[in-house]
Amino acid sequence: MSVPAFTTKTTTLTLAAGTYTYICHFPLHEQYGMIGVVTAR
Repeated sequence: MSVPAFTTKTTTLTLAAGTYTYICHFPLHEQYGMIGVVTAR
């Protein structure tokens, strides 16, 4: 899912309990810290 700057998007996921890391897929964005974490309970 791409999310333009200064906007939000919502999605629903069904995940097993755990911690999941996600990254921006654009070149160098991961290196610049565009990484997040989702915790499913």
